[in-house]
Amino acid sequence: MSFYFRRLGIDFPQALPCPDLIIDPTGNYNCTGISGTVGDSVTCSCYLGYMYSDNSNIRVLDCTLMTDSPVWSNRLASCGRTTEICSPPTIPTENHVTGNVSGAIVGDVILYVCDPGYAVQAGNAYVTSVSVECVSANNTHELETTTPSSENSSRLPCPELIINETGNYNCTGTNGTVGDLVMCTCYPGYAFNDSSNIRVVNCTWMTGNLVWSNQLTSCEPQPCPNISTVVTPDHHVTYEDSGPVTVGQNITVRCEGGYALSAENHTDTVQTLECGANGPSSAAWCSVVTPCIALPCPLIELTSANHLVMANHSGFLGDRITFECEANYTLPGFVTTLEVNCSWDGLSTSWSQPVPTCVAICAPPMSPKENHVTGNVSRALVGDIILYVCDPGYVVQTGGVYATSVPVECVSVNSTPSSGDLPSDSAVWESAPPMLPMSSNHHFELEPRPCERQLEYVKGWRSSRRLL
Repeated sequence: MSFYFRRLGIDFPQALPCPDLIIDPTGNYNCTGISGTVGDSVTCSCYLGYMYSDNSNIRVLDCTLMTDSPVWSNRLASCGRTTEICSPPTIPTENHVTGNVSGAIVGDVILYVCDPGYAVQAGNAYVTSVSVECVSANNTHELETTTPSSENSSRLPCPELIINETGNYNCTGTNGTVGDLVMCTCYPGYAFNDSSNIRVVNCTWMTGNLVWSNQLTSCEPQPCPNISTVVTPDHHVTYEDSGPVTVGQNITVRCEGGYALSAENHTDTVQTLECGANGPSSAAWCSVVTPCIALPCPLIELTSANHLVMANHSGFLGDRITFECEANYTLPGFVTTLEVNCSWDGLSTSWSQPVPTCVAICAPPMSPKENHVTGNVSRALVGDIILYVCDPGYVVQTGGVYATSVPVECVSVNSTPSSGDLPSDSAVWESAPPMLPMSSNHHFELEPRPCERQLEYVKGWRSSRRLL
C-alpha cells in the first residue's frame, strides 16, 4: 500500500512522516542522520564509557511502515555507565613510570607520571607525564595508548657541573643525567674544606628539580707542621714565624750570629725548607734542618813580653779560655789569671778582651823567724816600697845609726848593678830584709847591742849581711 497526494488531478506519491524522534539530552548519547519520513534512519552512539542495556554502544533507528502507519524500528533509550574496565598494564621497573589503572573503566583518563629525573620524548620535546584513556574497541576494552616504555623514556639532564681548572683536583665519572655520579680527588697534599680528599657528587631529584647532591669546592693546600716542631736550640737558627706554611710554599732559616753551615765558608748561613705533600691529604717538610756550627775566634798570638802561660790559643764561639801569668808576674789588680769568652759582635767573632800583658812583681824574700823582722811583701810591684819592722827590743844598725825599721823598694832588674840571669823586665827588692840582729834581754830591759851590717848584691837582691 502506498500513500500519495492528489493535486490538480495528478497523483504524486509522497513519503509519510515518522513520529517525532525524542532526543533525551541526558541520555548520554549523540544521534546523527535524517529524522523525517519513511525510509530515513538515525544512528545514536553512547558517550565513551556508556552503553545501552544490551551492552552495545550504537543504536540505529529506521523509520518504517508498520500496520499502515510509519514508526521507528527501535526504541531510543538512555545509555548507562558501563561496568567494563581496562586491564591494568604491566609496567617494568626500568620504564621508570607510575600510574594507577586498576579501576579504569571505558572513558576514564589516567595519568602516567615518570619517576623523578625521567621524561618521555614526544617529538622534539620531553614531557614528564602522559594522559591515556580507557576506550572500547571491537567489544574489548583497552588503553588508548601504550604506557611509556624504556625505549621512549629518557633521563633528564642535571645542571652543568662546573669543574674549576684551578681547583687542585681531578674528576672522573659521567657528568650528565639523573643517577650519574662524579668523583673528584684532590691533588696529593690538598684537601676539601671538610679535610677529606675525595668528594662524590650525584645527580639527584630534589624538590622538583635535578641537582647535584654535594657542592664541589676547591681543594686547599694543607699546612706543614709548625717549624718550631723540627727546630731545636742545638740548631742555632732563626726564622720568621709568619703563620702556616702550606704545600708548595717554603720558609727561610738563617744561622744565628757567629754560626754558619760550613766552617770553610762563613757566609753560608741560609737554608730553605720546602713544604710538600705527605700522603693524600697531609703535608710535611721535604728536608731536615741542617744544624749551624760555631765560627772560630781569631787565633791568639803571644810574645815573650806577655809573660803568659796558656793551654789553648784558639777557640770557637762560646768557648772560654784562661790567660795565666808566669811565675813572679801579675795582671793589674794582683790577679794571675784572666778568663775571656769568644763572642759575636754583630759582624764577626772576637775575644771579649784583648791579650793582656803581665807585669813583674817582687817575689816574697825569705825572712827566717830568727831575724825578728816583719814585712808584708805579697803584693809588691816595681816602685812599691815596703817597710821591714824589727820585733820589739831589736834594732838594725845602718851606717852607725840604730833603726827599728828599714824601707825596701821593689826595683827593676835593669836598675840593679848585678842581676845575674834574670829577665830584663823582672823585678827585685832593693835590699834584703834585715838579718839576725844582736839580741837583748827584754826581761832585764838591757839595751840591745847593735848589729853591724854590710850591704852587698846577691843574685838580683840588694841584701845586707850581719857581721859578727
